[in-house]
Amino acid sequence: MIGNTRDMLNPQDLAEAKQVGLRRKLEDARTDINALPELPEGANNAVQQAGMEMKMEVTELLKELESLNNKDPRYTDIKKEISGKKNVMKAWQEGFGRFQAAKGEFFKNLFSYSKANNQLHIARLSDYFADNHTGWQIKDKDVGLLTEESVYVSVDEIVSLANRLMLPANKEKNLLMEQAFEIENMVAKQGLHGVSMRQIEHKIYLQRTDTADGEGGVDPEIPKEYALSTMYDDPEWGQWAMENEVDTAMIEEIVRKGAGTEFRDIVAPLLVQYDMQVKVQPSIDAGIKRYETVSTPSQSTPTSGQPTQ
Repeated sequence: MIGNTRDMLNPQDLAEAKQVGLRRKLEDARTDINALPELPEGANNAVQQAGMEMKMEVTELLKELESLNNKDPRYTDIKKEISGKKNVMKAWQEGFGRFQAAKGEFFKNLFSYSKANNQLHIARLSDYFADNHTGWQIKDKDVGLLTEESVYVSVDEIVSLANRLMLPANKEKNLLMEQAFEIENMVAKQGLHGVSMRQIEHKIYLQRTDTADGEGGVDPEIPKEYALSTMYDDPEWGQWAMENEVDTAMIEEIVRKGAGTEFRDIVAPLLVQYDMQVKVQPSIDAGIKRYETVSTPSQSTPTSGQPTQ
């Protein structure tokens, strides 16, 4: 893909405007995002044109086949070539299917993507999925569209771009807050003796570096996305980073370039420090206040008629 004059605008504003336009189009058309058609808008014309061209190719192959003896090596090659045309048509169908699936997912997450995403990618995908292009093209097994700047973009490229978009890491944040509440209750009942700060920090560190995808697999992008989401989506990060003289740009660069050792030794410990100070410490303080309230003996008021000391 190439840049254009749109990309000179503020990326955040551009992405917002493109999503607003897409939402309006969906509302005006009363689109059921859970029941999209098999083919995107305008794809039928491309399929018909490519189908006619393929039909002509198959017709020529059949004519050649009639003139050959079935023992001729070329005879077998032509039979395979004709059979392969079916696979080509299947590839078109699968390509459009992947596009529609990515479109449906994009529709469901409008305005919900993490601010850590490339905003120009969101703007471009909004155009692609809103059918703001000049038409579809089919090249052998490859299907794609022509942008308004007449640039060919394949479905595989579009789907890959959509799959790389990330949502805010709400699951991890919710888990951290649940743990903070548990710590508060524990401190309220037992005081600081009831918790081990070392264990808490270690547990959070494991969460910050956990690559489990929740489905029995491993996804090395998960801790990176969690880290970026913290820096972009957590409203407390900016103030904390400034007060602690944290170079957010440097940390982000380490995360994005994917250096595992640097992430483990530099980024993860820093994020654990943030979690402990911003998310966990307030719960510890609240727990201590509750503990002191319960454990401090109340002063009894002298009974009327009894002499005071």
